[in-house]
Amino acid sequence: LPYNINYDFELDNYLIKVDNELYLNPILHKIFEKSPIQKDRITGYDFEIISFFNSEYEYEIPSNYTLKYIPSNFTLDNELLKVGTTYEKENNKIKVKYTFEVKKIVIEPNDFQLWDDSIKKMKSNYSETLILTEK
Repeated sequence: LPYNINYDFELDNYLIKVDNELYLNPILHKIFEKSPIQKDRITGYDFEIISFFNSEYEYEIPSNYTLKYIPSNFTLDNELLKVGTTYEKENNKIKVKYTFEVKKIVIEPNDFQLWDDSIKKMKSNYSETLILTEK
């Protein structure tokens, strides 16, 4: 059954202040960011289970800041993965929804290039930042 976990934590380098701007990296769980397939691998890669992750983040814009930049939504959908990120500004909050699905239990050697290309696109998405400017 689904379950919810609520908790507080601190992250280094996810929020950086430069002059009068704040840069916030909104994706906290970067799934498979460091998981390219080794170039010399000749056997399939077994995940053991098909995985689905769904994360939702809500960031409150401080009253002394305005939103300068919000990234474009991101979608990646192929035979191996389905990944999506949506950004929505609602009043003084930014809502980020991130979904990630592994579609195959075993990635065969003929899928390795598609996997690596997909990871590169996801890493580009992971590097997107929200930019807030001080009023």
